[in-house]
Amino acid sequence: MGSTHIFRRLFILIGVCIIVLSAGLSGCLNNSETPEINLPDGTKVTSDTDQIQIVTHQIVKKKYLDLRSISDNSDYTSVFREEVPYELNTSDIMVNFSKRKDVCDAYFSTPYWVIWNENYTVFTHTNGLPYHIDEFHTNNNVSLVSITGQIKNIEDAFLSSAIITITFYDMNGGWLTAEKTSSNNIPSGLTKDFRVDYRGEFLHYLQSISFELEAQTIG
Repeated sequence: MGSTHIFRRLFILIGVCIIVLSAGLSGCLNNSETPEINLPDGTKVTSDTDQIQIVTHQIVKKKYLDLRSISDNSDYTSVFREEVPYELNTSDIMVNFSKRKDVCDAYFSTPYWVIWNENYTVFTHTNGLPYHIDEFHTNNNVSLVSITGQIKNIEDAFLSSAIITITFYDMNGGWLTAEKTSSNNIPSGLTKDFRVDYRGEFLHYLQSISFELEAQTIG
């Protein structure tokens, strides 16, 4: 009876070990890490990286620039507002002719159909009145963050949909928010552009991003 009892306990112990080992292996398989790569600039890309490739990407920040001007026929100040690259330095624009000309031509000409004088200090509006530049003003706050780039279908199959989730982080790597965009119908080997514009509450804290890719295939 003693030996039978020992063998019975031994079989139970072996059975328990097998169950525990199986559960452990199952847990390892189910908790396998998401595929992850790093782009040349260190940006992390996760999930379906074997089907979708981030070919190019860039982060563009913008700010508002106000052109304040006064008409000869009024003391009222007219304000024209446009978004310009955040890194644009306008502190010397009133004394730097080349910069003033470039900024006026790029942002304050075609949208308002104005004609500038040769010094870019006076413009004629569509109402026929001349306006003198009073000043250019910006508060240097970020007004827009745009994430643009290209994705490529590196799968042999046709991609019916590619979903891109872009996560935003602060200077310490802390999670701020996430935005999604998608591209549809991408044949194997071809690329498509993507763009995400963010104007949310964390504009001033955004320092870095990561991508999560989700692919849906046909064939």
